[in-house]
Amino acid sequence: MNSKQGIVQDDRATGSSNGALQVLVPVPIWNRNQGAIQEAWGQVAAADQAVERVILALEKRLAEVFQDYQVARQQTEQYKQSILPNAEKTLQLIEQGYRSGEFSFLQLLTAQRTYFQTHLMYLDALRRLRLAESQIQGLLLTDSLATDP
Repeated sequence: MNSKQGIVQDDRATGSSNGALQVLVPVPIWNRNQGAIQEAWGQVAAADQAVERVILALEKRLAEVFQDYQVARQQTEQYKQSILPNAEKTLQLIEQGYRSGEFSFLQLLTAQRTYFQTHLMYLDALRRLRLAESQIQGLLLTDSLATDP
């Protein structure tokens, strides 16, 4: 707040005139810039919250991908250890039975179809496993810089 005042006095007894000029200018000697400091602390707190929000969003995405990874890993292990060997053994037995006349051609085709479908399901589980692995190894960077995770 700036303020100016001027005074002129005429002294008739002495025949002289006097004048005074007064100017008020605020000098920020005691101003510690508290407003800007508080604003800066607010910006720091907002940045910390943004970092925390990104961390939580990444942890959530990692948890989802890791769950997919675990399911796919368990499925591929189950296929490798029991399902595929059983399907192959069944197909071999039906092929032997077909050659000896115990099974019809339709039963042989059904066993072959089951065998190939089992392999396709194994490959799909393996694909899901590799996809989850690549997402985890890629540190979930897909869309990580989005403004609203």
